[in-house]
Amino acid sequence: MKSPLRLLALLCAGAVLAPLAQAQVSARNPAGLDRETQAQRVLDVLGPEHVLREAWRVTTGAFYDRAKLPEGWDGVVDKYVERLRGARTPVQVHAVTNDMLGEAGASHLVLLERRVFLRELMCEFRNEASVRADCELTELDGTLYVGGLTAGGAAERAGLRIGDEVLAIDGAAPAAKLDPAGHDPALGGPPGYFLNLSPEAHTVAVRRERGGPVSELTLTPAAWSQIKGCEASVEVVERDGVRVGVIRLYHFIHPRVVSILDEALAGPFADVDALVLDVRGRGGQPRIVTQILNRFSGRRARWTKPVVCLIDGHSRSAKEAFAYGWRKREVGPLIGETTAGAVIACTFRQLSDGSVLCLPIKDATSLTDGVVLEGRGVDPTERVDQLPLPYRGGRDAIREAGLRRAAELALGGGAGGTRAF
Repeated sequence: MKSPLRLLALLCAGAVLAPLAQAQVSARNPAGLDRETQAQRVLDVLGPEHVLREAWRVTTGAFYDRAKLPEGWDGVVDKYVERLRGARTPVQVHAVTNDMLGEAGASHLVLLERRVFLRELMCEFRNEASVRADCELTELDGTLYVGGLTAGGAAERAGLRIGDEVLAIDGAAPAAKLDPAGHDPALGGPPGYFLNLSPEAHTVAVRRERGGPVSELTLTPAAWSQIKGCEASVEVVERDGVRVGVIRLYHFIHPRVVSILDEALAGPFADVDALVLDVRGRGGQPRIVTQILNRFSGRRARWTKPVVCLIDGHSRSAKEAFAYGWRKREVGPLIGETTAGAVIACTFRQLSDGSVLCLPIKDATSLTDGVVLEGRGVDPTERVDQLPLPYRGGRDAIREAGLRRAAELALGGGAGGTRAF
């Protein structure tokens, strides 16, 4: 059965978020083929060039500003056709397609594996859980490290830590159990992957120091979401005799994240002295940006005690509009690293092989007083560089700096506001 899904502009910081597209991301295609089978069938019947040209055509037709497409874009497909020779799987075709899309030089332009879109993103739109590992791996110099975990997710419960080297899964090299994470090719950076694991126990071999001993952990994927991770992230930490509340909002995709924040402010944070608001991660809806900013500034602010906000290079899109607004309103220190510089409104289109194309469709400067953040990002008011990823042992320099600063503000040390742009 088809299930039309109304898609909002995920990861966006632009467009008024009325629905921007209708996407049919269903389990089967009209002929009744499983979507994974369909992808291979399209490749076998139509050849590897088909999806490459389709992605180019859809991108060119929907791109937010044709004048910003690079010189030579009209002929870019021919440049990549030769690289498709020998491509035997949809993932191989999609990898070459993403290299081509990167030449457009825009964020929010990437071809996602259908299973990644459904498992990692669609559930966030709908505030539903999906069975997954909740672990992202980062590849550096050919070695895989745990680069991201969701609070309360299966990987965190299994004992994995940020910075762990992942050597094997179920006794074999991890490659067969990885899905491309769908990072914007135009932004560069190391490859990222989600774990693609069946819903039973898996053995993950990790190393926590260079050349050190190997440990084996048992990871069982479970129904979870980053919205549930927001709830699980709520905690109260003591620093220098000060009670500091901490909450991480992984994205601004669904209104539930606002109610989670409200529940924390009224409940466990009601008697704390200061707050750390962690907005590292995906973007979401502009109206949620405004709602959360209004919790901390204006006549109806719900929080008037000291507060600091954490950002880094993974804070993107709507989170960058949020960081801009935080600085403009002078709410409190903005601690960490410069944001991603990925600020364009986007939508999604499903291609003929079932893959899902994220498309930049609208300029987002209306949210930032005309200031262009695409390719620039938002600088912190207090820069803190994150520790190198390999063998980090779960340590988080930005979070620790935020806790110290929040405690300092609660004790009356230093200004709580920030300079405006």
